[in-house]
Amino acid sequence: MAPRKVPACGPLIWDRLGESPSAAVGRIVHAAIKLADRDGVEKVSMRGLASELGCGAMSLYHYVPSKADLLDLLLDAAMGGVALPERPSGDWRADLDTVATETRACLKRRPWLVGLLHSRPAIGPKRLAQFEFSLAAVAGLGLDVAAMHRMVALLYVYTTGFVMLELSEADALRRARHGRSKTLPPYVSRLISTGALPNIGRMLRELDGPPASDAAFEDGLGLVFEGMAALVKTTRQGMT
Repeated sequence: MAPRKVPACGPLIWDRLGESPSAAVGRIVHAAIKLADRDGVEKVSMRGLASELGCGAMSLYHYVPSKADLLDLLLDAAMGGVALPERPSGDWRADLDTVATETRACLKRRPWLVGLLHSRPAIGPKRLAQFEFSLAAVAGLGLDVAAMHRMVALLYVYTTGFVMLELSEADALRRARHGRSKTLPPYVSRLISTGALPNIGRMLRELDGPPASDAAFEDGLGLVFEGMAALVKTTRQGMT
């Protein structure tokens, strides 16, 4: 039997695939993740996937009609690596800490995911389940939905932003193959020597390299949670 042709326009790919995507779609997405892990997401193409799977490129379009559809499926499947409990524990800080920590771990395992997260809509079933978990974690705080959304969005922005900085700094250090200060462009060093950037100069003199990433992440997360706690308190006071 010939594979069912899925139209490449109209409803989202998950609507068009139905509740249970075929095993063939699963194999295609698995191969796409493997290709992205090896060569980077920019190298993912129908031709490359066909080579991985040992089939003709045109046959793949019967299952995944477009590159945009493929990227949506790829993003959602890869973000399935964020391991969350079945339901929140009731301790909102602990639950959101789990969301942030697991999201960071997933993004660091697959650095190509960060760019994809900021270029594709987060509307796949796995991403929606993670969003639902995050909202459920703060649903019992007596907040309106706008405040709940602000808390979850802040956590997302902090976590993905932190990972982006981690990855860019790691790349810079790999390129330099030396310490932190060796990555400075000459013009920055000249500006520091003139005293025009006193606080940056002090930071570079007094910091023995960048702080450990895990400790820095947890410190920042603690500040985020303090801000959230203040939001909860202020919102509750405004409701009384």
